[in-house]
Amino acid sequence: MTPIDDHHRRAAQLAEQADLFARTGRMGEAQGLYSAALAEEKTALNLLKAAHAGVRTLFVFQKSAASLALKCSDWASALRLIEEGLAMQPPMHEELERLLSAIPKTARPGQKKSPETQKHSSGSESAASLGQVGDVLLEDVEIQGTLKHAGTLSFNGKLTGAIVAKLGTINVGSRAEIWGDLFSQSALIAGKICGSITVQGSCQLGPTSQVLGNISSPRLDIADGATFIGAAQIVPP
Repeated sequence: MTPIDDHHRRAAQLAEQADLFARTGRMGEAQGLYSAALAEEKTALNLLKAAHAGVRTLFVFQKSAASLALKCSDWASALRLIEEGLAMQPPMHEELERLLSAIPKTARPGQKKSPETQKHSSGSESAASLGQVGDVLLEDVEIQGTLKHAGTLSFNGKLTGAIVAKLGTINVGSRAEIWGDLFSQSALIAGKICGSITVQGSCQLGPTSQVLGNISSPRLDIADGATFIGAAQIVPP
């Protein structure tokens, strides 16, 4: 078995495990596994490019990696992989175009991707507010202050302050760094949080998560590989 085959096989195994977690509602663990699968598939794809593989072979791996990026809400990677695949002018370009349509408009160039970064001024707190539907903040976003949201939010940037989404779900991506507290209806954590987490519903820590702080939630799921340093308080729903 070649290194390419080995990485591709591991990606497929991780994605299969992630699908199982997703079907049972364990989305935090699923997203962490999808991220790991994406890393393996990207490695296989880069090895193929170095070996000057043919367009059809590259297309299969490009599409596979883009699909995994979509599943773990890594919109930037998904967009880059799809654009690279379309640039090859493959005969099956319609499949990549369907994947492209699955990327939220807020994550595409020319669309509003994030609120303007808010910063503290003269010691007063500033706040950024988003809409009531699912929003996506990518890894190039840095916010200082309080981020308030009325619905589901996928956050993969850096924040110093607090995130508040008491009526929605917060998905903290694997590249996210939050230095402050999180308040939400439910939370799926795959990144780093240095602060307390208060959740009214379920809180899931994925395999790539790092939480340094206390957690209060009626239901707490901690995946293998997660780092949690703090106290957990399981409260009635």
